[in-house]
Amino acid sequence: MCKSLQKEEKKHTQTYQLFRLLQDPFRRNLRRTVMRYVNLSIILVYRLVSLKVHKRLPTLQSLVESRLLLRHEAERLRQIDERTPHESTWTPLLWALKLIQRARTEGKIVIEAPVYGTLVAGFDYIETSNRKILNYGWVNFPLAYTQVIMTKISIIFMQVEARIFCLAIS
Repeated sequence: MCKSLQKEEKKHTQTYQLFRLLQDPFRRNLRRTVMRYVNLSIILVYRLVSLKVHKRLPTLQSLVESRLLLRHEAERLRQIDERTPHESTWTPLLWALKLIQRARTEGKIVIEAPVYGTLVAGFDYIETSNRKILNYGWVNFPLAYTQVIMTKISIIFMQVEARIFCLAIS
C-alpha cells in the first residue's frame, strides 16, 4: 500500500473517531460549555474597554438574557466582583479549566498529559491576551495617527511663520 493512501486512511479514521466522539452528549455539552466560558471571558474584557460592547451588554442580567451566562453563574460572578477589587474576567476561564479537569479525573474524557498541558497553555494564552487588551484599554491614546500628523504639520507651519516674522522684523 502506498504511503499517501495510508496517510489518507489514517486521516479518515481519525475523522470518524472525532465524529463519533462528537455524538456523545456529555462531551458535546462539555465542549459547548467550555467555549461559552471562553467567549464569556473575552466579552467581559470587551465590556471593560469598548463602549459599544458595554452599551450592548451593560449588566450581568443582559449577559444572561443573551444566553452567554446562566443565572447561577451570574450570581457567582456578582459575588466574586463584590469580594475582589479587581475585574473578574479570568473567572470563566477558571471555570472551564475546572470542568475539563473534573471530567478528566472522573474518566469521562481521556486527555493525555502533553495534550492537557497544551490545552492549559491555550487557556493561559487567552488570559494573557485578555490582560494585554485590558492593559492597552487603560492607556488613553490622546490623538489618532491623522491627528498627530495634522498637529505636526501645524507646528511646522507655525515655525515657518515665526521665522518669516522674525526675518521681517530684523
